[in-house]
Amino acid sequence: MTKLTSADDIHYWFKTFENLAKRYQISEAEHAQVLEPYLTGPAQLAYFALSQEDRQKYSVVKEAVLRRYQLTSNAYRTKFRRETKQHSETFIDFVARLEDYAFYWLKPSEELRKNSEYAAIQNKIVTDQFLSTIRDDTLRLKLVEKDDMCARDLAKLADDFVMQRRIIREGKKRQIFHTGR
Repeated sequence: MTKLTSADDIHYWFKTFENLAKRYQISEAEHAQVLEPYLTGPAQLAYFALSQEDRQKYSVVKEAVLRRYQLTSNAYRTKFRRETKQHSETFIDFVARLEDYAFYWLKPSEELRKNSEYAAIQNKIVTDQFLSTIRDDTLRLKLVEKDDMCARDLAKLADDFVMQRRIIREGKKRQIFHTGR
């Protein structure tokens, strides 16, 4: 685990920490103490602004750090609604980001997360947002036709479509170059 830097996405940095803590079987009670030396800058300020007692509670520390970075439930809702696919990412990566933002916006309980109806509703919300961000009319129409697919499957279909179109276009360019037309 590396120290938090200004280049890190705080959301994914915490996710990495939690995955490592789970992998190395660090108890929930020890998370805050293990986390402390990796905090820098605004995160460290948020940590030391807490009482000694609150510094022992990982959930309180994490919430304070996220608040310091202005990543509240409402901020995640805004990110969810405004985000667009970055040129360097795949549609699958983009949908994963949307799913994360939806999760942190809606903050479902553990019990609710296990509910298949909730999962279906959240998927519909993510799918709708995903489709609304696609500017390519041909691609959007192709995906809208597949209304029975989940957001991740639609993202894979979108990535495949873009790849096939790129291959076809490159083939046509080579053909024109070789024939001189």
